[in-house]
Amino acid sequence: MGFGMLGLTIANQTFSGVYTFFYVDKLGVTLLMFTVAKTVYMIWDAFNDPLYGILSDRTRSRIGRRKFWMLLSAPLFIFGFVFIFSPPSGFIASGNKTVLAWWLFFGLLIYETAAGMQWVNYETVYPEVYTGDRERSKGEMFKVMGEIAGVLISSTAGISLYYNLGATGMSLIIALVYAALITVCILTLSENPAHQQQPRIRFVKSFKETLSNKPFWAFNISNLLAQTVNATLAGLLLFYGKYCLKIDGDQVTVMMGVAFAPVIFLVSFWSYLINKLGAKKAWKLSFLVYAGCLTPLLFAKTFLTGVLAAFCAGFGMAGYLITPGVMRGRIIDEDIRKYGERREGVITSIASFIRQVSPIVSAVIVLAMGLLTGYKSGDEPGPYPDLTFRLLISAVPILLLIGAYLVSTQCKGYDEEIKEPI
Repeated sequence: MGFGMLGLTIANQTFSGVYTFFYVDKLGVTLLMFTVAKTVYMIWDAFNDPLYGILSDRTRSRIGRRKFWMLLSAPLFIFGFVFIFSPPSGFIASGNKTVLAWWLFFGLLIYETAAGMQWVNYETVYPEVYTGDRERSKGEMFKVMGEIAGVLISSTAGISLYYNLGATGMSLIIALVYAALITVCILTLSENPAHQQQPRIRFVKSFKETLSNKPFWAFNISNLLAQTVNATLAGLLLFYGKYCLKIDGDQVTVMMGVAFAPVIFLVSFWSYLINKLGAKKAWKLSFLVYAGCLTPLLFAKTFLTGVLAAFCAGFGMAGYLITPGVMRGRIIDEDIRKYGERREGVITSIASFIRQVSPIVSAVIVLAMGLLTGYKSGDEPGPYPDLTFRLLISAVPILLLIGAYLVSTQCKGYDEEIKEPI
């Protein structure tokens, strides 16, 4: 399954790290138009995740519940990815920003519809394959290694391809890499056949019981705030390099590589902490560590200090990448034990719904900061682009992570590990 995470991450991180810069700074689409397009598609993306979850839980097919939807959505995912980065040259030459914004909007609808199917089913199958904190922490460790390897590839090769081959050339190569890796994942994935023999869950009852769980809400709202940090960092590193550090694309690539490379090795440390402290304590601690490690980004002004600050940020990021998955498995275990139904898809999709709000929150924060400091686009950066992206890359994420920790204190229960498979 690590191949699946590797493929999904390469595609999604390349997408997140490039498309804002491509449309806003390169093509000149204003932040306002960009934010409107992004907000509308994210609302759709957030609301369709629960639908994917219930469909996945109710699916009965020869190839399994989750594999069926992953296989069905993969071609659409590839098409949407290439579509976004391939606006017609005539649209670009016309200088009509509204037309480009509409192209972006429709591309986002296609891409995120398929991406939602991919992620909900991929994340849902994990608690079925791995059981117990120790096994799940190991599984999450390898999954995060695949994720970080994907981040490294996308932040180095992906951005390099963008600068050297253009957006369309980059998208075609990344799409081919994704196709190969997700195919390996689907072919090697083994679902538990016994789960397909159980009665189909009831739609309304399942959502009502899940939504009435207050600790579940605390868990997901905390993750919403932390995911907003990840969305902000992924989308603004190129802006941070250009306006705050005054470095070029190749140097940004090096900085991002330094930030993410250590995470591969640090996840084993966090896996140890999960086994030592328990999933919930390690998860809560990760918010505070992440916040502290983002502080140097506020003060970096050169390529060297930027690299050092990025390395520190990577240390903090490692904890948050591994701990939520183990906690979500604990929540699913408790739900099965309490209600006697297997609805991993519903729980994962509701969590995904809440998490998907994070890019909307990030977009609104970026827009508000732009209005405050005068940044509109690459054509009109305003008088304080340095301050704009320095605050967005460090000060704002720190406040969000502190808020995430405070909310996490309301996640009561889930202290005792369920060690036997359910």
